[in-house]
Parts: sequence; structure tokens; C-alpha cells
Amino acid sequence: MNDTMTLKDLVDVKVSSALPSAGIFVGNASNIAAGVAMSGDVTIDNTGATAIGSAKVTSSMLAGAVDAAKINTGAVDNAEFNYLDGVTGAIQAQLNAKAVAADVLNDTMTLKDLVDMKVSSALPSAGIFVGNASNIAAGVAMSGDVTIDNTGATAIGSAKVTSSMLAGAVDAAKIKHRGGGQRRV
Repeated sequence: MNDTMTLKDLVDVKVSSALPSAGIFVGNASNIAAGVAMSGDVTIDNTGATAIGSAKVTSSMLAGAVDAAKINTGAVDNAEFNYLDGVTGAIQAQLNAKAVAADVLNDTMTLKDLVDMKVSSALPSAGIFVGNASNIAAGVAMSGDVTIDNTGATAIGSAKVTSSMLAGAVDAAKIKHRGGGQRRV
């Protein structure tokens, strides 16, 4: 290079002038930025939007665990998904085997009979099943600090939260002065 090169001359030396639609500049073996089409796992369009190709992400590329909500329809949550841990074969076959084992005790026992034996049949509106002293799920009304309605919505009762229940400090912006308005801290 010499002292008489302009900025344009310098750019022209290091960057080729042709860039196809949806192309990107990538340095080549001669250290010159050359226009190429993006390929491989990711593509780009001429607006700059990138897309990961179909079947391009492998397990080793994941930064952490995949939440069960991201699997298929998301209808199974992490707790339900974790119940599969230890399954050694087809789930229905294992359930059928359990029912057959129960039939040994009583030749007429069905899966419904097993459920009826462990769960009382009555559940009042806004009630929940809780295991009683006989290890039978019985319908009861939720009470104490939290209540529940018949849609499953829970509510923390008035004046039920004590300082020992707080996970951390309360932000000053959340503290109200008893006379109304926010307290200045």
C-alpha cells in the first residue's frame, strides 16, 4: 500500500464489491471479505433474519435441560415428565401388570375397585383430596392461610403472610405508609 490510497481504495482492497442477495461477507484465505451464501445449520434472508434449519439442533448444543412444556404439545409438565423416571417398558403394560397383581388378592378386583379403595367418591365443590389417617384420599375444604375455589384458583387470606414467610427483603417501593401513600425511606 502507498500513502496516496483513499479510504475507498483501502476498502476495495479488503472487501470484494459483489454481495449477492441474502449473502454475507466472510474473510477468505487471502484475508479479503468475500460475499458468500450462509449455509450449514443456519441460513439468512436478505433482510438479515436468520433461521436454524430443520433437525440441526442436537443434544450437545443445548445449554441446559429442556423444560417438559417445550416437548410436543406442552401438555405434560416437568413433575409429570419426571414420573417417567424408572419406567422400564411400556407404561400401559406396567399398569396392567399392577392390576393383575391386585387381582391375585381378589379375582373380581378391577382398576376402578383399586381407585375406589384409596379415594373416597365424594368431593364437594371447591374441595380437595387429602390423605386421611387411614391413608384414604378424602375430600376436604382447604383452610388456613390459603383457600381455593372450584376452578382451582387459590388465594392467600388477608393478614396471613408473616415476615418469616418472605423469601427475601421487601423493596422499599412496596412499603405503604399507614396514613396512605408510600412511605419515604
